[in-house]
Amino acid sequence: GSTTLSAAPGGVLPSAPGRIQDGSNTSIAEFSQFTGHLSDDLDLVLGLRHTYDDRASRYPLTPALSAEAIHQRTDWLAGVNYRPLDNLLVYAKASSGYISGGSYQGVTFGPETITQFEIGEKADLFDKRLRFNTAAFWSDFRHYQAFSFSPVTCNGQVSCIVNAGAERIWGGEAELTAIPIERVFLSANLGLTRPSLDANQNATAVPTTFAPKWTLGL
Repeated sequence: GSTTLSAAPGGVLPSAPGRIQDGSNTSIAEFSQFTGHLSDDLDLVLGLRHTYDDRASRYPLTPALSAEAIHQRTDWLAGVNYRPLDNLLVYAKASSGYISGGSYQGVTFGPETITQFEIGEKADLFDKRLRFNTAAFWSDFRHYQAFSFSPVTCNGQVSCIVNAGAERIWGGEAELTAIPIERVFLSANLGLTRPSLDANQNATAVPTTFAPKWTLGL
């Protein structure tokens, strides 16, 4: 298990003037992963993770805003790895995850969940002097957490965190690495990211997806 401290999504939210606050986040997780060799070329990967989260926010001068949120969840992982050739790996995997809910300035918000799928390949060519990797992914976020600065939504407070709705992000990436001569490494990568928001969104939520559509690295 482990204990971690984490910040609010996207950064630090402003507090009302003159307000004193503190808080604590405790996360304990137990996980296991199994890899089964179905044949010389085919592996099956399975995993489970159970997480217990306890998040508390305290306001000594305004105790009515203090709150504690406890959430538990079991997530999963499943994948297959296939090697049709000695220098080629093809894989597919699916997994789930979540971010615990909590409370900020007396406004509670629920957990954010994700289900993700990914397929890809990794190839080593020309006596491992050229490596070419590609992947495609699709992520389904539910009740994703975002900022709101609406006094109505935030019960009269300056700001709060809300569950904004559902968001789906899909895309892909390709990476090329070459070693033309000894001690010389060349690399390039290209990525595509496309978000899509469901129509039924919390209208006061500030969008959290600012990733560029295309990325290129050399």
